[in-house]
Amino acid sequence: MKNYNEDIERNLYLRDLLLGNIQGPLTGIPNIDKPWLKYYTKEQLMATSVNKTVYRYLYDENKKYLNDIAIIFANRKIKYFELFMQIEKVAKSLKAMGVKKGEIVTICLPNTPESAYLFYACSKIGAIADYIDPTESEEGLEKYLNISNPKHLIMLDMCFDKFTNLIKKKNIENVVVTSPVESLPLIMNGLKIKTKISDRELYNRHKKVMRESSTNYILYKEFIRNGNEYVGVLEEEYEKDRPVAIVHTGGTTGVPKGVLLSNDNLNELTNQIKNSPVQFIRHYLLVGVMPEFVGYGLSVGLHTSLVCGMKTMMIAKYEPEKIPEVILKYKPNCMAGSPAHWEIFSKSPLINKPNVDLSFFKAPIEGGDTLNAKVESKVNKILDKGGCKYKIQKGYGLTEKCSAVTVCFNNEVNKPGSVGVPFSKTVISIYDNDKKEDLHYNELGEICVSAPDIMLGYYGNEEETKKVIKKHSDGNMWLHTGDVGYVTEDGLLYVVSRIKDIIIRYDGKKIYPYNVENILLKCPIVKSVAVVGIPDPNHYNGEVPVAFVSVDDSYSKEEAMRIVSDYANSTITDYLIPTSYYIKDELPKTVVGKVDKKVLKRSLVRK
Repeated sequence: MKNYNEDIERNLYLRDLLLGNIQGPLTGIPNIDKPWLKYYTKEQLMATSVNKTVYRYLYDENKKYLNDIAIIFANRKIKYFELFMQIEKVAKSLKAMGVKKGEIVTICLPNTPESAYLFYACSKIGAIADYIDPTESEEGLEKYLNISNPKHLIMLDMCFDKFTNLIKKKNIENVVVTSPVESLPLIMNGLKIKTKISDRELYNRHKKVMRESSTNYILYKEFIRNGNEYVGVLEEEYEKDRPVAIVHTGGTTGVPKGVLLSNDNLNELTNQIKNSPVQFIRHYLLVGVMPEFVGYGLSVGLHTSLVCGMKTMMIAKYEPEKIPEVILKYKPNCMAGSPAHWEIFSKSPLINKPNVDLSFFKAPIEGGDTLNAKVESKVNKILDKGGCKYKIQKGYGLTEKCSAVTVCFNNEVNKPGSVGVPFSKTVISIYDNDKKEDLHYNELGEICVSAPDIMLGYYGNEEETKKVIKKHSDGNMWLHTGDVGYVTEDGLLYVVSRIKDIIIRYDGKKIYPYNVENILLKCPIVKSVAVVGIPDPNHYNGEVPVAFVSVDDSYSKEEAMRIVSDYANSTITDYLIPTSYYIKDELPKTVVGKVDKKVLKRSLVRK
């Protein structure tokens, strides 16, 4: 494994060369010249690795500021001393429940203080926090569990029905239920999970299931009480590359996978952000709009913000439409939102009122997908009019690289269409996969990344890992992103397109056609299916999925469309459901027998 600390001397030399302090030749190849280094100070480039667990890094950076506010949740303010006290309690409770070093604890919760306590407690005792989306369908949850095969599960009570059969099927030993009548009363309506019975009836039914099951079910408050008497070793010593988290993703190839991240991965990203012009400063307020089961929500929204001593506001429900109200009420210094958040921001009557003050913004960050140029321009005009000194700071990243590769951290590197420059220890190569060589400035190729915060790999899936992490001719391991782009002489990255047919919605959520197609193929009348993305007619950004379906000849098109639509609505997670269905006698094929999606897309354009 490459030692990125050894690059410091070389990076300082390149910085002087790029700034004209010394004379010498440049190669014209971005990953050799590293033109982005000129935007960093010498001190920032000299920062070395911290070599700690994420828990220890968090504690050491805040032990002198224990009375500062760490988390704000539903108007409740949690100071750093309470945060560490709760982490200690949860760590003891996990140990008392039998969680051992290296074991996986699956966490199925929205953004809450409990989810943060669990993450850092897992780090403290050497366990692995496996984050999954509580809004997923039962089939989606099963895919997550098939990847990690956990012994231990922490889940929200409202997910109980979806998990009941899965817990038996996967032989999960311990299940902690965060009850709506106990620890989390404020988010009962926060998740889009349908139920036809009252909260009390649901709770009582759970108690019955818990008593009859061989699995050790326990409510959260009892889980905490059981840890009070624990005595023994609690904090594990730091070990390089020890795993600490799994974040699920379709990855760059579209196959569901668990991205395995180490303590070092998360700390290296945090260290790079701390040693950059990004305005993550102690006492600043960050609104955490991205959920922790998304890589960016965990790495930046939670860990980086807390290590930097910021006040982190947790929002349990993903509701982009409410962001303007939150912004004007709480006046955050930092917010990392998706294109959906900023599009709604640009259209909001509240934001567009005369004399609206936005001078409090220091880091208005956007990521998840390319921001529409019109929205970018409008947002910048609104920010400027409101007294903000910064343009919207677009970024680029992927879960496999701990979520952040580049950012427009100041106006100097913030150009229309660009996603900014790499962080200090992050190197970008624009790569020609056919010739197996690095390309020059302004040449299009696959974006590849080398950095200390690249994942350990896909958990339990070495084959998929080898598809995206490859050794280049320089002897270093590079992450292949599956995206096409180019780098300018000033070090700015421009992302042009996706190599694969990933569909990215207006709110930044990714849809992998392969997954939707596999579910639709289970419908009894479906013979073949192809899902493609088309521009979202209701938003500036993003696409929506549509499905082309070939069905049994005994059904009329109208009847087939109804059956397929009903099947999809009952089996597929809401945001993955196709918006339209096109019934075809046969789907067009390429010469090698594959469904020709290009032909299907062209047929929609003609219409």
